[in-house]
Amino acid sequence: MTCEDVSKRFSTAGSTARNWAAANGVSYTGEGKRKTYLWTEEDCKRFAERKSPGWEKGKPRKDH
Repeated sequence: MTCEDVSKRFSTAGSTARNWAAANGVSYTGEGKRKTYLWTEEDCKRFAERKSPGWEKGKPRKDH
């Protein structure tokens, strides 16, 4: 599975999948900026369980 496949599967941006893969040890082929990440089902499971940044549902937002 590639980053493009993962981003479609989880409805995220391609850059989100690539950045997460780079930071979390997903195996790859190529070097430098020409890396192709090779996702396993275990990697996809960890990606789905990641903590997303930003506002958490149920918590009040900052007062303006």
